Amino acid sequence: MKKGKILILGALALAPLTSMTGCDLKEADIGILQFGAFAALDNAREGFIQELKDKGHGDWTIDVKNAQANSANNGTYAAEMAGKHRLNLAIATPSATALKAEQENIDSKVPLLFTAVTDPVDAGLVKSNAAPEGFTTGSSDAIPDEALAAQISLVKAILPEAKKLGIFYCASETNSKVQADLVKPIAIQQGLEIVEEKCTSQFDIGAKVLDLASKVDAIWMPTDNIIANSVGEVQTAIGDKKVLLVMGEEGMVAGGHVSVSIDYFKLGRKTADLAIDILEGNKTVAESPVYIPTIESCSYVYSSKNLAKAGFDVSSLPKTTTWVDLDAQ
Repeated sequence: MKKGKILILGALALAPLTSMTGCDLKEADIGILQFGAFAALDNAREGFIQELKDKGHGDWTIDVKNAQANSANNGTYAAEMAGKHRLNLAIATPSATALKAEQENIDSKVPLLFTAVTDPVDAGLVKSNAAPEGFTTGSSDAIPDEALAAQISLVKAILPEAKKLGIFYCASETNSKVQADLVKPIAIQQGLEIVEEKCTSQFDIGAKVLDLASKVDAIWMPTDNIIANSVGEVQTAIGDKKVLLVMGEEGMVAGGHVSVSIDYFKLGRKTADLAIDILEGNKTVAESPVYIPTIESCSYVYSSKNLAKAGFDVSSLPKTTTWVDLDAQ
């Protein structure tokens, strides 16, 4: 295997679509379509690229496009990239479904991997996680059942008198509804009454979460792409109100308080291992099951600054586990 420096063709698309640096997509070995520029997805991309380097594929060229959580950009990039690389990687459900549809439109069987997708079967990306079939496989960011239960358990552990739990996500995010449906029975079993609220876009997040905060003791948010892209809006809206915010993953804790989170950097690494096996001819896509994280890959994390701002004492965090203060990193 050759060792060298990975060449990133094109920009990470932190600029608007109209100012992107043009390049011939056929020049790249791997095309990456990332739905938005926020922590979890950035970490997944960086983990993927780092694993390629560590496994001796630093000479593979990569073209990265970032849709900036804009559906029009996402569709345009998907159409540009479909079938034009040795392998494509889609980061997050909207990018994965768009790129798969475009490849099907042109009857392209170029391997398509995905990561940061909560339910690949529900999204129509694979027939089953164990046997993907077709040209698509990858890694799921589905929170293990034990981690979901742990997330909800934090509510009673930190607020023993809590009675009502708000569930907040964007109505357009199918992956978020999947997670919400899993959490509801867990919360009810733990003696919490559910109050559900949905935003319609990034523009009504602040108002919706503020209204929900007036009705509940704590709010849980899944790994929702739209909310993750606007966690600052959540923190601005909640401010110093003593409402506990339990977030779906660590990148969202910048706008909340605590999480039991999977590691997206490691998730990207696992996806790169799939890509290497496929491109080296060791396995076909159909022979590559979807990687699903386990509770062992999760960490308990919190924001000491946001907890203090809302009037929560760090000493209220359960002592039965090891915590990581994201503000101290």
